[in-house]
Amino acid sequence: NPAVPVKLHAIIHSAVERDLARQLRDKLEALGATVKMTRTTDMLPDNGTMQPRVDAARNNGTDLFMSIHMNGVSSPSASGATMHYFYEYSYQIAQAVYDRMRAVEKNYDGLGNRASPCWWSPFYVTRFTDCPSILIECGFMTNPLNLDLLVNPSYQDRLTQAIAEGVVDYFRALSTRSALPETQEAAPMALWYAADFRKEHAV
Repeated sequence: NPAVPVKLHAIIHSAVERDLARQLRDKLEALGATVKMTRTTDMLPDNGTMQPRVDAARNNGTDLFMSIHMNGVSSPSASGATMHYFYEYSYQIAQAVYDRMRAVEKNYDGLGNRASPCWWSPFYVTRFTDCPSILIECGFMTNPLNLDLLVNPSYQDRLTQAIAEGVVDYFRALSTRSALPETQEAAPMALWYAADFRKEHAV
């Protein structure tokens, strides 16, 4: 809504992200996961920079890094969740989580019209972690239907439950794969990551 001040949009945006992240944390912990949050308030301990968030994942023996966001574009017609990943080994978790989120979206007429919901994207937090990493855009705050749902506690509960179930689906699928092909596939990706990291941080 153009009549709504930009500052108010930012406050709503931040509040929804924080609420979803907390709910997702609680659901994952209830399943037995250990969850480390980069922040739980509106304060940015890293002054908005990305490197401390990446460092937190790299230094904690992290199995999975997820970044929760809301989307927004100039057109109010764009709708639904979008997943972003960088490395090939992160695609599986992106697709697993999206499939669960899409199942929730289908219960609402007109929600979700993404032709390509899983995007290869060079976001900092998807590039410089050393574990599977995804950035989740939960919906478009520039779409009236999306916005109404994203601030609705019932929808938030269903959406975070879907994300948690997608995480479970991902780790269950991993447990059925043999270790040797996994190692062989990961080796060239690890070298690619290391070279990219050095290039990004070259003085």
